[in-house]
Amino acid sequence: MAMTDPALTLPPEPPQIAPRWAEKEMTIARLTQVMVGYPSVSQEHPDMPALDVLSSILGDGVASRLHRRLKDKDKLVLSVSASNFTPPGLAGRFIVSLDLPPENWPKALKPLEDEIARVKTGLVSEAELDRVVSL
Repeated sequence: MAMTDPALTLPPEPPQIAPRWAEKEMTIARLTQVMVGYPSVSQEHPDMPALDVLSSILGDGVASRLHRRLKDKDKLVLSVSASNFTPPGLAGRFIVSLDLPPENWPKALKPLEDEIARVKTGLVSEAELDRVVSL
């Protein structure tokens, strides 16, 4: 009979009660890379598929809300994307990734937060849903 290692069980992360911020400077880079994360849900949660769709609406391609706002309109970023990272058995993270010139950070944070707030209070259009479904 073969011996197997017991399954690794990680304790749940304590609730986040305040924003966390960490920076690492690399003198060789002339580009700022930012990841803004929000607590999300586990794979088993009923909201997980909706958050996957939301990540596409916000940050998948040139027609996404964040690309149109942060790159096309405000000209703050070089690229932007969003994802809903949901590892098995753990709460996930909704992540927005930005590549931008150093002088545009952190002023790009406010329009990003505005777009997140807008999706919380407004409806997603049928055209946006159709675009995501066709991806």
